Amino acid sequence: HNFLTECRRIASYDAVLRDTQRSLSSLTQTVYRLLLRQGELDSTFNSIGAYQNEVSNSLDGLEVMVDELFAHAGNMNPEDADVERERSYVRAMEVEQKLGGLMNGLEDCVSDLNASQERMISIGSGKGNEDGGGDIAKILQILNAHHDTLSVLESTAKSVENDVGLVGRALAQDGVSSM
Repeated sequence: HNFLTECRRIASYDAVLRDTQRSLSSLTQTVYRLLLRQGELDSTFNSIGAYQNEVSNSLDGLEVMVDELFAHAGNMNPEDADVERERSYVRAMEVEQKLGGLMNGLEDCVSDLNASQERMISIGSGKGNEDGGGDIAKILQILNAHHDTLSVLESTAKSVENDVGLVGRALAQDGVSSM
């Protein structure tokens, strides 16, 4: 009986040793994978560090160049052309803002006109009152067609005017150069 008890006790120790051996083996594999990843991370960090050093050196060189540029520019007074260029830029920005405001106003006006036209067309098509509104719709369509035609004619006239100006300048230059 004593022998059987000792065998069971030894068997349980043996089972604990096998479980511990499996745990140690798994832990060893995990540690090995972690060491490999640690090596990869060290390599990545080293390359990042080298890149940062490169960037730092480049920035230091740029800083020196900018300092030299400002040192040279500090002795110079702004030229009239620089001042005029700055004024022109400010004026251009102001004009751009004003044109943006005009554009918004025109867009609002066009949308109001389109809404009015839609109301008139709906009245003219018989959806509104019956007092000859169809004639109003036809008149509006004719006026819109005339407006479109006038817009095309205006742009064509401007193009012809520009072409005539170019020809005039070319003739003026030929007249000056032949004298």
